Amino acid sequence: MYIENFNFDDLVLKPIDPLSDKIVVCTILYSEDFKSIISILNALLDVKELSLRSLFITGEAISKIPAHYTVWEYRSRIVKHLCQSNSYKLEDEIEWCNSIALNNEKNYQIWHYKEIIIEFAIKMLYNNDPSSYPLLEEYNIVNEMLSNDEKNYHVWTHKRWMVRCFNLWRDNTELEIIDRLIDEDVRNNSAWSHRYLVLFGNTQEIKEIDQEIDYIFAKIDIAPTNLSSWNYLSGVIEIIKKRDEFKLFTHLEEKFLKYINDGKGIQNMKLDGNYISIPALKLLAEFYIAKERKDEAVNIYEALKVLDEIRVKYWEFKQSTLL
Repeated sequence: MYIENFNFDDLVLKPIDPLSDKIVVCTILYSEDFKSIISILNALLDVKELSLRSLFITGEAISKIPAHYTVWEYRSRIVKHLCQSNSYKLEDEIEWCNSIALNNEKNYQIWHYKEIIIEFAIKMLYNNDPSSYPLLEEYNIVNEMLSNDEKNYHVWTHKRWMVRCFNLWRDNTELEIIDRLIDEDVRNNSAWSHRYLVLFGNTQEIKEIDQEIDYIFAKIDIAPTNLSSWNYLSGVIEIIKKRDEFKLFTHLEEKFLKYINDGKGIQNMKLDGNYISIPALKLLAEFYIAKERKDEAVNIYEALKVLDEIRVKYWEFKQSTLL
């Protein structure tokens, strides 16, 4: 569609930079095209018009100001009205959304808008059944985005919405994508966080938790001082505590000791050349506290005061809670 396809003569247009008696220090040099589109948009907003021409104008406005929240909200009302009256196809709107998203990867509004439209499509076209919605295209878009920037906050937030909306808990496709991203960059904290959501977001009764621990330590082997994998393990340990699975705790102690001791005592805790696995020590101390082995935890905190000097006051505090 082109602007020439529509007539706007009936609208009372509002210039966006009217002349004023006030002294202006610096005026914004809007293009004539920009001023024309925004003037028409403001007039349509005033009369709350939900039509094909208002749909067109919102598209033009978004192409010029993608972060304009009011335009996105207005467009959602227009689309819902037109689709309910069979004047517009939701499939066309979703396709339009995808094209805009690819050109505005860091724009929050487009992702939130996509979610609104997809939820509306599920209701209108798929009998309110999310499992009937074809997710392939959505995965294609999201995967393309992550290939450009594997830590794009907006895309990961959208993926969290996908898990909840489409009931993708422990979904094989989701886990395969996460595994690939972690294999590519074991320090991708976003991927680790998403893995936790997919596996434990709606239940903590996963049966294969011992297999998950083996998976984590396989990744820790690659980068033993990587906080992302250790923080993930810390979350899994909290689940073990709640489930009171102390058999796994013995298994964990053996794993921790592998990363902090070469058999010659605590003073020889070195890894990765001259690097020290501080996360392993921290978790081992928490492990000893949970097992009521406080003296051993105190010794760990004593070592951390030396090995992690930048946080010596924190380790002193942790130690004081046990004395």
